[in-house]
Amino acid sequence: MIRAVVYDADKTLWDHHNVSEFVEPIKIESQDTVVDSEGRKLVLFPEVKETLGYIKSKGLLLGMATWNFEDKVMRILSLLGIDQYFDVVVARSYPYKFIMLAHFINSLRRKGIRIRPSEILFVDDRRLHFGNIWYYIGDIKCLEMWKDLKSHKELIGDIEVHNEGEKCLKIDPRCNWWSEKSEGWPYPPSVTSPFQLSYVFSEAVSLYWRGGG
Repeated sequence: MIRAVVYDADKTLWDHHNVSEFVEPIKIESQDTVVDSEGRKLVLFPEVKETLGYIKSKGLLLGMATWNFEDKVMRILSLLGIDQYFDVVVARSYPYKFIMLAHFINSLRRKGIRIRPSEILFVDDRRLHFGNIWYYIGDIKCLEMWKDLKSHKELIGDIEVHNEGEKCLKIDPRCNWWSEKSEGWPYPPSVTSPFQLSYVFSEAVSLYWRGGG
C-alpha cells in the first residue's frame, strides 16, 4: 500500500538542474516558468500540477527530497503555486537521499504519523541514489523519472494499480547496491572513506529511529 510519495526536484519536477544557482529577485514569468535576476529559467514539466493534485486528493502524503538550498526551493515552489501540496520538504546541502528520506519519516513521526519504508514511493531522475536508500532505510519503492516513468501522469496509474493489489510497481531489481567506482563497498556517492561512511550512516539511523521504533 502506497501512503506517501516523495519527489526529487531538479530534472524531475522541473527542467533546471540546480535551482540553488538562482539569484534573487526570482520571479514568475508565466504560469509554469520562473526566472531569476541573471536570466536563468526554470520550466515546470507537463502534468506535474495535475499529478500532485491527484496524489493529495487520494489522501496520500507528499514530500520532497532535494539537494538544494531550502530557501530557493521554497521560493520556487511558492511561485509555481505547488507548495500547498507538500506535507514535508527536505532540502539539504548534501546529495544523500537516504538521509533526506530519514528526515521525511522522522518529520512525519513528529506530527504523529508513523509510516513504514514499504509504504513510501520515491521518484528521482537519478537511479544511483536507490541502492543506498534500500541499503540504509529499507524497502522504499523507487522509480526513475523518464526511464521507469515516461510522464508524470503515468505515476497516477501505477499508484492506482499498486494500491488495488493487481500488480507491483516497476521497481528496479536490487542487484547493484553500490556503483562500480565504490570498489565493492556500498559508500554513498561522494563518500570516500570509512569515517565519512560512519558519519552519514549514523545520522541516517539515528534520524530513522528517533522518537520510537
